Parts: sequence; structure tokens; C-alpha cells
Amino acid sequence: MEQAKIVLTQMLILFGTMLVGYLALRTGFLPASLKDALPEYVTRLAMPAAILASILKVDRALLASSGIVVAACLAGLVVNLLLGRLTAAAFRLKGDRVNTHLMCNMFSNTTFLGLPLLTALVPEGVFCIPIYSLTCNVVLYTVGVGLYTARDRAPAKSGGAGLVKRLLNPVTATTLLGLALVLLNIRLPDLVLRIVDSIGSTSSPLSMIYIGAILTDMDIAAALRRTSILLSSPLRLVLMPLAAFLVLRAAGVSPLVTETLTILFALPCQVSISMLARTGGSDYVYVTEYVLLSTLLSILTIPLVTTLMALL
Repeated sequence: MEQAKIVLTQMLILFGTMLVGYLALRTGFLPASLKDALPEYVTRLAMPAAILASILKVDRALLASSGIVVAACLAGLVVNLLLGRLTAAAFRLKGDRVNTHLMCNMFSNTTFLGLPLLTALVPEGVFCIPIYSLTCNVVLYTVGVGLYTARDRAPAKSGGAGLVKRLLNPVTATTLLGLALVLLNIRLPDLVLRIVDSIGSTSSPLSMIYIGAILTDMDIAAALRRTSILLSSPLRLVLMPLAAFLVLRAAGVSPLVTETLTILFALPCQVSISMLARTGGSDYVYVTEYVLLSTLLSILTIPLVTTLMALL
């Protein structure tokens, strides 16, 4: 009961912020141009700052001993990719919608929902989040570039030079910078850290305001009937996390890490993916629908997963 209350509280915060964005655009209190400006700000400045702040909180010893988190995260991404391909084929998705469906299926909301949720449910497991998020972001901003870039805007194949060009984005650069600082044991001045943390903290609320703003262009009734999301989400939000829980436990992974990773696997679609799809010219409306519906469903599925973990 307590876990359900914690999940509900976090969801209400997310949807409350989303509602502010929706009403601000619907009433004309904020200009429609916000829908173009916010993705640029969040993906180029706020999100890199949030990632850097997260990485800098991980010490070298933890980074060196986090192999199980990295391995589990990569395995989870592969499994979710395969599940996404299976469900995309089952629902006969076409064009860029296939890639956006795969992206939504793979990447979970570790920053905006995972951090407050784990802090309340498993505070000792919060240390896994920076490592898990870092692994996801490295995949998302390297091999995953094609998933959020429209086919007619996809970078041409140009060997190593093309790959380097795709990797040169603010998030990847920030990730590499953060890793280098941690591994070299270089500490930034406290003032700089506070500035970075302050900018990064705007990523979550502005992302939700953006989602609310995008909802003004959506047929919400049609979104609520999107069977490709509604029927595939239980695989992603319930069956996959529980399967991961059983595998990790059988492999002898510590109960703390097992429980933490299971909750991370059970989180809904990452909010910032909608922004990446928009800046990449891909099907951002479908992504926004996926964020909305998977977050709504997780109000039920996360308590279900945590309850079944206790019973299994």
C-alpha cells in the first residue's frame, strides 16, 4: 500500500507539471513557439547538465565496480529492442513509427521518475541510477541516433567521419567529459558544480511542460485508443522486469541490486525521447502518446511488479 502511494505521488507531480504546460499553451498564456524552443534548450543544455551532474556524483571505486549494472542495462536494452521489433511487426507499424516505437520500448524514465521513486522505495539502490542512465545515454546517443532521426534526415554513411559527426552532440560530449573527470579524480569547483546542477534540475519540469504543450496538438481520445502502445506496454512494464528479476536472482546478484534494476526496468518511457524525436524530425507525436500512456499504465504496473517481487 505504501509503495502504491509513493508511485501515485510521483505520478501526480509529473501529470501536474504536464497539465501546467497544457493549460499555458491552450489558454495562450505561453506562445506556441515554446514547442520548438524547449526541445532545443533541454536536449542541448539542460539534459547534458543533468547527466554531467549525475556522473560527477559517482566516485571512481563505484564506477569500477558497476559492471553488473552496465551488463544488465545493456542486456535489458537488447531484450526491449527485440520486444519492440516483435510488437511493431505484430501491429504492422510503418516508416519512422517503427523506429520511434523501438526507442520508446528501450529507454525508461530513470531520471524524472526513477530517481524520486527509488529514493522512496529503495534508497540504498540509488547509486545504480547514474551508471544505468549513463549506459542508456551512451547507447541512445551513439548507435541509437537512427531511431530518433527521420529517414529523410538520416546522416549519410560516410565511414568513420560520419560516425564521429553523429557522436559529436552535447550529451555524448558531456558524458565523456564527466567520465574523464571521474576517472582522473578531477573535482570541479563547488560554484561550477552548483551551476551545472541548477541548470540540470530544469530538465525534468521543462520536459513535462513540453509534453503538456505537445498535447495541445494531439487527439487525446485517439491516443487512448492506440492499441500498439496499450497492448505492448504490459510486456515492457511487467513481464520483462519480472523476467529480469528472476534471472538476476538466479545469477546470484545481490538482492539490493536485483530489486533496484527490476524497478528501473519497470519504469515507463523516457520523457526526453519526445524532444529528441522532434528535433530529429521523426514521429514525435507517437512518442508523446507512448510517454503519456506508459506513464499512466505504470501507476498500476509498478506497484504490481514490486508486489510480485516480494511474493516470488
